[in-house]
Amino acid sequence: MKSGILHIIFILAAMSSMTFRTASGQDLPRFKVLEMDTNGTLYLHKTSILCKREIAERLTEGKYQLAEPNNLGLSKDFAVLTCKTLKQKVPSADSGVYWIDPDGGSHGNAFQAYCDQQTEGGGWTLVWSYTFTDYSNFQKASNAVTPRPSWTTSNANVRVSTTVPFSETHYEAMDFSLWLSIGKEFLIKSNINNWIACKEGSGSLVQQRDGTVSCKLVKQLSGQCSGVVPNRVKSSSAEKTLLSRNHYYYFEGNRSEGWPTHDPCGNNQANQLKARPYITSTTSTSAVSRQSIRNNLMLRVLPSAFGFQARQCLTIGQDAPRFKVLEMDSNGTLYLHKTSILCIGEVIKRLTEGKYQLAEPSNLGLSKEFAMLNCKDLKQKVPSADSGVYWIDPDGGSHGNAFQAYCDQQTGGGGWTLVYSYTFTDYSSFTSSGNAVTPRPSWSASSANVRVSTTVPLSETHYEAMNFALWRSIGKEFLIKSNINNWIACKEGSGSIVQQKQGSIACKLVRQVSDQCPGIVPKSVQLDNNGMYLSSSSFYYYFDGNTGDDWPTHDPCGKDQENNLKGVLNPHGNIFIR
Repeated sequence: MKSGILHIIFILAAMSSMTFRTASGQDLPRFKVLEMDTNGTLYLHKTSILCKREIAERLTEGKYQLAEPNNLGLSKDFAVLTCKTLKQKVPSADSGVYWIDPDGGSHGNAFQAYCDQQTEGGGWTLVWSYTFTDYSNFQKASNAVTPRPSWTTSNANVRVSTTVPFSETHYEAMDFSLWLSIGKEFLIKSNINNWIACKEGSGSLVQQRDGTVSCKLVKQLSGQCSGVVPNRVKSSSAEKTLLSRNHYYYFEGNRSEGWPTHDPCGNNQANQLKARPYITSTTSTSAVSRQSIRNNLMLRVLPSAFGFQARQCLTIGQDAPRFKVLEMDSNGTLYLHKTSILCIGEVIKRLTEGKYQLAEPSNLGLSKEFAMLNCKDLKQKVPSADSGVYWIDPDGGSHGNAFQAYCDQQTGGGGWTLVYSYTFTDYSSFTSSGNAVTPRPSWSASSANVRVSTTVPLSETHYEAMNFALWRSIGKEFLIKSNINNWIACKEGSGSIVQQKQGSIACKLVRQVSDQCPGIVPKSVQLDNNGMYLSSSSFYYYFDGNTGDDWPTHDPCGKDQENNLKGVLNPHGNIFIR
């Protein structure tokens, strides 16, 4: 196959010096072949190799087929109904973040979601990732799952989430009203209880209906009660529960009564796994669970582009390959896709008459093969790209070590790569020594004791931190956003965050979140055993990672005082690099 591709490229390159002109003497638009798939389908792109007449000739002779590299799920325009739809149409798709649109239609309300494409046949859409409020005291009334979905409960008091989770440790829950549109089967994974996959019977989790469910064991994590699975779903005033003999999974959301049973024996006892290797005494959010819904309903919407569906295109008595127009850009360029709208003869006619141009929608950043160096690289090459999760590869090369990251393409000119999302250990007692940022990056902080993260954050509320060793390969400028302090963008001077170097920085105010001390920005980076901080006249942003000493100043006045916003729901902050 490699020799075939090289041969084709050689021939096309040899033809590139040929000149094809219109009657008026103007050069015709020309194209090149981007790639050939295993079926011999050629992907065509507007450039300077073949003119449309040559392409039309090859189409006529049956040497070319028109197709488009598979963009399904990789952008809003190519959103799929659910992760199961993606699995059916692109069986080789990896697990990761994709665009979905459960109600179909124009994709105007499409959104990104995480797809598990490996577990139990794949096709699972992640709708909820949760942790616990007091894992170390699991059977205490103070322990509950958090956050909780927006399903109906009368007595739950933990935070409600309607934010789509982007990973198994991004503790959020998709709006519950969407769950049913995604499917009825559900998969529950946890690192303290067995994994189960269930189909509804008389009971339904997505419809909040008590009754029977049919479950099977997907993965036995516990050494106890092998093979036991729940057989009923039941609602309570506090939350939903899955029952065997008694509670098996209890999604209890009240911090003052009950406790969130995760019992592989289904006896409502503390038989969950304990002391997972990465759990420490300094964090109560180390136990990870997630719940996913798999779609077993299939919808298909046939487009009506240009009204050509009824035409017959016959070749030797058989229907010829047909194509549809996916979209037209501002230059009138049409993207063509193999489907059932236009036959090849109609495409040839329009190419010959100059009504069509061939092009390929930009795949940059949308898959591992098209990974960008960073979000700034993406912004420069695709200025219209929205903020969202993209593939990046800071060291360039073969993309074997490329990974997904969140790009802010709007704030301060865009091009910012999210490297750190954090919250606080005790926001309600902000100046107490028990309050700190959590987690912390893998930077040097000899006295810090909160959890260290090297997991790439995929949203501003996915509380993780990219491996600190990668930060400097992404850029030197940094943007800090928070919902309790002002947003600032800074360039390094003698000081640098990415190199953890003390000294001056040049910052500007990006957004005034607080009404206090307008226009004040930090002037230097300072190092501390608990974590770095930015200083104006004193602490402005202090990334204090010690729950036994100091407190994480977020002071818009830069005076190391409690001038941060108070009473904010889901307080957090983020560092971006460019």
